[in-house]
Amino acid sequence: MTAIERQPVGPRGGPAAARWNEAIAREREIGSEITRERIAATEKLIRPHIRRTPVIEVDPADFGLGACSICLKLELMQHSGSFKVRGAFANLLTRKVPPVGVIAASGGNHGVAVAFAAMQLGVKAAIFVPKVTSSAKLDRIRAYGAELVVTGEV
Repeated sequence: MTAIERQPVGPRGGPAAARWNEAIAREREIGSEITRERIAATEKLIRPHIRRTPVIEVDPADFGLGACSICLKLELMQHSGSFKVRGAFANLLTRKVPPVGVIAASGGNHGVAVAFAAMQLGVKAAIFVPKVTSSAKLDRIRAYGAELVVTGEV
């Protein structure tokens, strides 16, 4: 049984139930199966918003390894400093974003990526992070204009 075939348990009645039903209907419409076609379509959708990052080949001996091929994709060069900005844009561009904006809970990189994507797309964002989050990540989230809520322990 796939996620689409399962009967989800969601809110009962009211606006929350309506939103839940809309989300389930969209999932049924577009499907949840990951295919090459869906990956290519999503890449095309997010391409204007992300950087094309380099791939470098490194010497396996530098890592104490024998003969093999090691390639690294330098996603740290993305706008938000990690690959997570790809998922943030994919989610914001493929889902109906409510007028109140989006919320993310993160220890750092995901929150930074959502804040950046929201800023670029003109969407409100609230990012919840634990008290142990680094000051560098807090500064980046603030710089991207998201509402920052620092609370709780990890």
